[in-house]
Amino acid sequence: MRLRRQILQLQAAEIPVSGIDVGTLNSRNDVVGREMEAECWAAARAFIETLEKQGDGEEEKVDGMDVDA
Repeated sequence: MRLRRQILQLQAAEIPVSGIDVGTLNSRNDVVGREMEAECWAAARAFIETLEKQGDGEEEKVDGMDVDA
């Protein structure tokens, strides 16, 4: 994002910026974000599955009362 702003400022000052396409830079940035989001969702899913496996067959007490988990 910072590089994009610098390029736009150079263009606004009418300083030629040869060979740099702002659209290409932005499209590459999204790949990293999507990969990180996928990793976070996978970690969350694994965490929830671990909790579900630990909770199978166990009873939970709420305010002194037994409640099925």
